[in-house]
Amino acid sequence: MSGDSEDKKYFPKVIVRYSPTIFGSPMPTVPISLKGISQPLQALVDSGATNSLLSYDWAIQKNIKIDESRVLTGGGVGSGYEFYLSEPVEVDILGYKYQFKFDILLRSDPIWPCILGQNSIFRLAKITFKRFRNEFEVFFRKDIN
Repeated sequence: MSGDSEDKKYFPKVIVRYSPTIFGSPMPTVPISLKGISQPLQALVDSGATNSLLSYDWAIQKNIKIDESRVLTGGGVGSGYEFYLSEPVEVDILGYKYQFKFDILLRSDPIWPCILGQNSIFRLAKITFKRFRNEFEVFFRKDIN
């Protein structure tokens, strides 16, 4: 497949600088807005995360609709976690609007209030990390919405 036909599947690239710094290293984050919430949120773009997460305290404070009928379990490197599942949420990522569910993390001390994983931003876009430049490129797909 030629590069030209592949490129037609995506909107123009958005370049995002790594920020903020945590543990001495700049991190790949994007500002996101959730429908009905005026305050934007910095979300970690985590290629190793299967699901997208929101902290329970933040979700409750912002009135995110949560299905609290059952506690689910997930796992990551080094630990497991319990979560509820949110109702679908409309999210604006770098000017592109999509809808997806978040795992609402029941731990009270997450490092990030929001993590975007494989079930959200990586399903919606092609991402090229350029750590040597402290930036990443995001190419949102045209065929999703």
